[in-house]
Amino acid sequence: NRMLALSDSDWLGAEYLNGRVVQAASIEEEPELRMLSGINGSLKDRLEMLEARVLKEAMVRHRWNKTRVADELGLSRVGLRAKLTRYGLERKNGAS
Repeated sequence: NRMLALSDSDWLGAEYLNGRVVQAASIEEEPELRMLSGINGSLKDRLEMLEARVLKEAMVRHRWNKTRVADELGLSRVGLRAKLTRYGLERKNGAS
């Protein structure tokens, strides 16, 4: 109510809101941004974290079937194996 009383208009625009509120609202509207919001660091670091996350999710979704994951992600099996090794992704014993 205070913000509305201080404004020159009958409604409040984004310019009246804290930057964090506006950023959080835009992240909520775009799921792709929500997934990236917790990643900090350089662009290279962020891309590597995102790549590792995508690989892990695909491996779990396909129950660690490397052929299916490689096909889905457009990689060769050799390329997929190299990326799994690079990011230290391996199937835990007893996982299905």
